[in-house]
Parts: sequence; structure tokens; C-alpha cells
Amino acid sequence: MNLRNLVLITSMLLLLLPGCSTKSTEVEQTSEGQKTSKAPQPASADILAEIDRLEKESKLDKLRDSAIICSINDTPLTMGEYRRQMNAQMQQFQNTITVHPQSRVEVLRQAQIRNVTLSPAEKKQMLDRANKLKNAGSKAFNNMLKENKLTSKDFDKEVLEIGLACKTAKLMIQDSLMAQLTNRQLLCSAAKANGFSKQAINKFNEEKQTPQFQQIVRSSGLAPEVVEQEMIKNSLCSMMIDKLQNDATVSNDEVKAFYDKNKSLLKHGARIRLSQILVQAPSQDKATVDSLTTQMRKSHPKMSEQEVEKAVDSIFTKQRQKAESLLTRARSNGVDFAELANQNTEDAPARTAKNGGDLGFQEEAKLPKEFLDKINPLKVGEVSPILVQSPMGFHIIKLTAREPAGIVPFDEAKDRITGFLREGKSKEAVQKWLDNERRNAKVTMSPDLQALIASIGEENKKKNIHTP
Repeated sequence: MNLRNLVLITSMLLLLLPGCSTKSTEVEQTSEGQKTSKAPQPASADILAEIDRLEKESKLDKLRDSAIICSINDTPLTMGEYRRQMNAQMQQFQNTITVHPQSRVEVLRQAQIRNVTLSPAEKKQMLDRANKLKNAGSKAFNNMLKENKLTSKDFDKEVLEIGLACKTAKLMIQDSLMAQLTNRQLLCSAAKANGFSKQAINKFNEEKQTPQFQQIVRSSGLAPEVVEQEMIKNSLCSMMIDKLQNDATVSNDEVKAFYDKNKSLLKHGARIRLSQILVQAPSQDKATVDSLTTQMRKSHPKMSEQEVEKAVDSIFTKQRQKAESLLTRARSNGVDFAELANQNTEDAPARTAKNGGDLGFQEEAKLPKEFLDKINPLKVGEVSPILVQSPMGFHIIKLTAREPAGIVPFDEAKDRITGFLREGKSKEAVQKWLDNERRNAKVTMSPDLQALIASIGEENKKKNIHTP
């Protein structure tokens, strides 16, 4: 089965499965206005665990979106926010297994570990829906089965497998969702205390003017004001995380200590240092640049294929001639290669950096043989007489240094080590801050949740069911 059709099958199945949906039927609480006894509040961790338990048992379905489930440092967390985050993460999971169907293998492995299965009622409901699709006699659907040599039985198996993956994914999300929402609330509150509110609102006002905003509103199915709240809250979280990460510093002593301790990891083979002047003539589409053919098609959409090919050949020839001219100048006596590169290279980052086209050291063993064969005859300080052609265009190469195998010098490794250590300390700083804030957070159960738990207790008493 090819990937395109596997994606098609998965997409169709997700439309069938109620087990993939996290939308709940809202039931209005009748506890509004009722007096609830002031029972002692359990510990914060116990409250979060109780909310997780109630959600896994589908008890929270009885709460309306506006109901408050708990307060975190006196800031209310509503059922609506819980459902929105659950839906967003389930949607992300569905998108992942649609684009990468094989990714559900890991989720199904988790199902085995957790002993998660589909109940007979769930299986029946899913297969009934699948049968409706099969019995509808959709031509595209039947052709897809025939094309991929799938039987009706195969399709049923896929239905149940994806249903189990969705059920397991929801349980996995539930395991950490309350902790994530607590973290989110703590970060937002801290961001406001640090004066980021105006910046977050200004950022939203800019994003609101873009076409993407209306697309987000349409795809989310939420009211514009709810999307606004979510986007501002997300910005506040990001700003606070950035602050915590930026506050994490790495000293020179830490960098030197890491270097001294890990020299065995910093060994290199024989290597050469190169500089280049790039004249672009891209023959392949890359993430950062289109090929000459694609560029021509975009700028002249009415051109025929023959006209596009002719125009591309003309540009390619001109770029080659430009490269040959620069090569002649680069090999002339007294010419400063670095200055020539700064003025003429079409490698945008190098031109901005004004680094003379320096490519740094390259290990010989990691370079393509055909490229190395053109460089090896050169002496240090010599410019290759041969234009090197690649999918990016034409390269004028200068050999600036040779080194035998050894250990990367500290000055060369310093920036990489600093970045590595800063990344680790940044993550550690955020996690340490969150751990501390969660430890000291005051989480209180809302009257809505207390009333729900009390009503569940009464129902269970009538049924003689013991609840923890």
C-alpha cells in the first residue's frame, strides 16, 4: 500500500470513530445557588489527581464549559479551558497519525503496556459506523479498497486499531493534562506580574490583522473572543519561558571545565579549512531557495515548458560566465580573496556576516570524494583553478589551512559548548522554576467540583457502589 492511500484510509477512519472525539455533551449543573458544606480542602496534588480520575471516568462530562473545576493561586481554571486543551492535543495526535500513519505503532505499544482494550460496546459502535460507510457504496471508497487489495475484514481491523490508538492517546494526554494546565496558569500569572501583558496584547492585535487569524478561528470552531484569550495566554507563557531561559547564564569557567572533561568527544580527523565565493544557479528546490526552473515558473506563469527551459539555460550560462570571471580575478596576484567574497558571494549568510566566505574546518573523511579530489592538489593559500559545481550553483574555493588529526582547540569549540550548556541550563531553569511554583501553589477545589463529587457519591450510595 502506498503512503498516499494509507493516509487516505487513516483520514477516513478518523471520521468514523467516536472514540477519537473528546467533545462532551454539556449538561447544565443544577447545583448553582445550592449551598455546599465547607469541607476541608485536600492537598493540591490530591485535588489534581482527583480531577484526573474524574475525567478518566467521564464524570467531568456533566460540567458545563463555564464551570470552574479548581483555582490555582486564586485564578480559576474552567472546564472549557480543560476541554479546549484536550481537544487541541487530540487533534494534534490525529493529524500526526494521518500524515505519519506508522506513528500509531508506538501508541499501540503503550496500549499493551497499559492493558488498554476496546470494550465490546466500543467495538460494535465503531464497526457499525464502518459498515454504514461500506454499505453506502462510495465509489472512491470501494476503488481504494480494490486498488490496495484490502478486504472488508482488513478495513474493520484498521477501524479497531485506530480506535484503540485514539483511546490510548486520550488516556496518555489525561495523565499529564492537569499538570500542563497548572504549569500554564503559573507561567501566565508570572508573566503578568513581570509586566508582559501589554506586549502579549499588542502581539495579538498584530496577528489579528493577518489572514491566518480568521483561518485559526474557522478551524478551531471557537468564538473569536475565546481564540483571543487562548492566543494571549500562549504568548504570555512563551514570554515567561523566554525570560526564565534568558536568565540562565553559562560562565567561562563552566565552558572550560566541560572542554577539559570531554576532550575525548572533541577529537577530529585530518581536516582542511576552506573559503568560497558562491554564484547561485540552483538546480534543485531546497527549503531556503527555489531552483531556477521553479523561480522562472513562479515569475512567468504563462510561459510554456520550452520557454521556461530556454530561459533557465540562458540564466545558467550567464551565472557560469560570472563565476568564471570571478575565478580569474580570485587567482590574480594581489587580489584579496576575502574582500572579493564579501562583495560578490551569493551565499546570503556569509555576505551578511562579511566573513570572507569562510566555511570553517571540514574533516576530509566527511567530504565527497569528487570534491576532495579537486582540493587535495592545492597548497595552503591557493585558489582552485577548477569551478566546483553543486546543486546550489558554482563555487570558487580557496584552501586556507590544513590540520592533522587532533582535538578541536578551545577557542573553536567554545561557542558550541556554550550553546550546548545554555540549552541544558535553560530547560533546567524552567523546570526548576515550575517545580518550585507547583510545590508552593495553592490549588483549591471549586464549589462546582465539590457539588459534582457529592452528587456522584449520592448516586453510588443508591447503587451500593463504594467510591474512594
